[in-house]
Amino acid sequence: MANSNVGADRSLRASWGSLSDYREVLFGIAIVGIVVFHLYESTMRDTLVHSALGLFARFSAGVDAFLFLSSMGLYFAFSKNSNLGRFYKRRVLRILPTFLVVAIPFYALQDFVQFEDGSRFLPDLFNISFLTEGYRQFWYIYAIIIFYLFYPLLHRFIDGSDRSFMRMCVVIGCDIAVTVALGVFNEDFLSNTELMLTRFPAFVAGIYAGKLVKMRAPMRGCYVLCLVAVALLLWCMSLAPLTQFGGANLARRYFYTCTAVLLCMLVPVILKAFECAADQKALAFFGRISLEMYIVNVASRSLVVWYAGEYFFSGRSNWIQVEYCIVEVLLTIVGAYVLHKAMQPVNSWLMRLADKADKKPQIGPGSVR
Repeated sequence: MANSNVGADRSLRASWGSLSDYREVLFGIAIVGIVVFHLYESTMRDTLVHSALGLFARFSAGVDAFLFLSSMGLYFAFSKNSNLGRFYKRRVLRILPTFLVVAIPFYALQDFVQFEDGSRFLPDLFNISFLTEGYRQFWYIYAIIIFYLFYPLLHRFIDGSDRSFMRMCVVIGCDIAVTVALGVFNEDFLSNTELMLTRFPAFVAGIYAGKLVKMRAPMRGCYVLCLVAVALLLWCMSLAPLTQFGGANLARRYFYTCTAVLLCMLVPVILKAFECAADQKALAFFGRISLEMYIVNVASRSLVVWYAGEYFFSGRSNWIQVEYCIVEVLLTIVGAYVLHKAMQPVNSWLMRLADKADKKPQIGPGSVR
C-alpha cells in the first residue's frame, strides 16, 4: 500500500513534460480565451454580458499561450530534423493553404464590396496594411509566419549553449529594447506593430521551455515564484500613468506574456491532480482545430457586423448580446470543424508532395562516380 502511495506522489510531481502531455488541451484553453476576448470586444458596452465577459477577457493571454506552445512544438520538430527546406515547407503548408481558403474570399468581399476599394486587396492580403496602417485583421497569422522565419536562428542560438536561459533572456531583452526604442523614435510604427513585437517574448520563451519539456525536467517552484513576481510588477506598471514610449500599454502586454507562461505551467499540474476526462476531451478537440477556430472566428466577426450588425448592435439589450455570443460561438466551432475536415485531405496531399520532393535524389556534379 505504501508503495502505491509513493507512485501516486511521483505521478503528481510537477514536470515540464506535462506541457507536452496536455499540449492539445492547452491549445484548447488558449483558443477559448481568444474567442472570449473577441466576444468581449464585439459586445455592446454598458451591458451585463460585456461586463461578465470582461471578467475573463481582461486576463486573457490566449495569443501569447498560442505562440508559447507553437514555439515549444517547433523545438521538438527542429531537434528531430534540422533541414531548413523541410522545416519551412512543413510550417508553410500547415498554415497557408487553410488560411488562404478563407482570407482570399474574405478580403475580396471586404475590399471590393464593403469598402468599395479594390486597391486595398493586395496590401491587406499580404499584410502590408498591418505595417503601414495598423490594420489588424488576421495579424496573428502573419506574425507567426515571420516568427517561423527566425526560428532556426533562435533555436541554434538558445539551444546551442549550456547557458540557454541567459541566451533566452538576452533575446527577450533585445526585443524589449527595440520596442521601447520604436516608442521613442517612431511611435506611429510601434502603434501599428506592437501587437506583434510585444508577443515575440512568448515565442522565444517557448524555445527554452521546449528544451525543458524534452528533458522532462522537474518544474521548480523558483520558476513559478519569479514569473509571479515579474507579472505583479508589470501589472502595477500597467496601472501607473506611464505615458512615455507606450509604457503602461507595453507593461500590460508583457504581463499577458507572463500570465500565458504561468497558465501553461500550472494548468497541466492542476489537470493531473483533478482528472476530468470529459472537460479535457472537449478542450483537446478545440485544440486540434485551434488554427481553424482562430481564422473562422476573426472572419465571422466581420461578417456578422456587415450583415447582421443592425440587429445585434443597435441597442443595449442583454438578451440580444447573449444571442450574438451564441451565434458567434456556433459559427466559430461549426465553421472551424468543416474547414478542418475539408482541408485535411488537401494538407495531407501537399505534405506527401513535400516529403516526396525531400526524398528525391539530387543529381549534381558529384553524384556520378
